[in-house]
Amino acid sequence: MALQQVIGRPERSSSAAAVWHRMAIDWDRFWIVPLDNQSLHRAAELAGVFGLNVANSLHLAALDRLPRPATLLTFDDRQVAAAVDLGLDIVDVYAAASTAHGLLRA
Repeated sequence: MALQQVIGRPERSSSAAAVWHRMAIDWDRFWIVPLDNQSLHRAAELAGVFGLNVANSLHLAALDRLPRPATLLTFDDRQVAAAVDLGLDIVDVYAAASTAHGLLRA
């Protein structure tokens, strides 16, 4: 959804198609964590403690089930606080122009 909102559908332009192609390649590197009742309860707990919205609390609850070290890339300070509390590594997206933040703004 984020890619579609930022760059549009792949048929929109060759640069959009290139980004979608790269996403298809990168998708194999993603960890897919199914959500179950345990995850939903953990998400509700995280939302209450850190003031997270539903999507962010679900992402963190899923990430909390992964073996460590696990790394979070986020732009949300509330997610950063929760991730630190969970003992997760965090990517500083503002550290370099070549980060995901810089790519999304391009």
